[in-house]
Amino acid sequence: MSGWQGVLAAAPAGPPRVAVVGGGASGTLVALATLRAIPNAAVTVVEPRSQLGRGLAYSTPDPRHRLNVPAGSMSALPDDPGHFLRWAGIHHRSVSPLWFAPRPTYGRYLAASLREAAAQAPAAELRHVRASATAIDPAAGGWRVRLEGGGELVADDVVLALGYGPPAPPAGLPPALLEHPAYVADPWRPGALDAVSGDVLCLGTGLTAVDAVLALADADLGRRIFCVSRTGLRPLAHRTGGASPAPRRSALRPVTALGLLRSVRAEVALAGERGGDWRDVVNGIRPHVNELWAALPAPERERFRHRLARFWEVHRHRMPP
Repeated sequence: MSGWQGVLAAAPAGPPRVAVVGGGASGTLVALATLRAIPNAAVTVVEPRSQLGRGLAYSTPDPRHRLNVPAGSMSALPDDPGHFLRWAGIHHRSVSPLWFAPRPTYGRYLAASLREAAAQAPAAELRHVRASATAIDPAAGGWRVRLEGGGELVADDVVLALGYGPPAPPAGLPPALLEHPAYVADPWRPGALDAVSGDVLCLGTGLTAVDAVLALADADLGRRIFCVSRTGLRPLAHRTGGASPAPRRSALRPVTALGLLRSVRAEVALAGERGGDWRDVVNGIRPHVNELWAALPAPERERFRHRLARFWEVHRHRMPP
């Protein structure tokens, strides 16, 4: 079973058949890239939702749930960085590269971009099969994707874009609590928060908690919301505006978790002298994360996980201003 890079690398004789299991953001982008690279491809997206491009992240109907990346960096087309901004400018009064778009808007954009790619490849075929895939088996020269309900389809290549499953229950909670009607196991389940009443306790202080708080606070302006986590840290915010210095290639080469922390702090101090801040350092490190991680010995990686991972997460995965 090949990844999508393999799908784009070489097309077999005849129209290549590509099945994409999952029609959220990743699956939609894979289908879009395949249609652009192989104009005669037959692409089938297996997705039970009625609309492609939504997935877990962009199915929310709440306009207060926004992208946590500015619009200038959210184009679906790597060779056209301004593609999302131009599309958004048609549908919104005021947009800029630093605009944090509502997530429902971005879901519509992904679906529109896929339709556009299909229209520009008239020899291609794009199908949306509203079903869940249950198994994948080898078939003659390709793969057989079995569908819930007994159907199946055959493809030369299959891409798994499965996204995230439902959250696992926190360890240690008694079964009676997990079965209580006031316990919301999955805040992203449609309508999950509609019946919540009174004060609320959120287990966790990450980006999902931020989204839940926005929805819960607006539904009841008098309610109290308590958020708890092992670290007490919440996601930090993006800049409210203004240009930042271009991030320089990080010179970090630490071989210990402590050395990494000290090096990043030194980079932050240097960024401040240049008129920037810690965000520029994080942006500069991002392309080299895999390289830095590979350079750390296994014991230091474990030390990073236990001591520093959450601090990195709240700086790296920021929320809108």
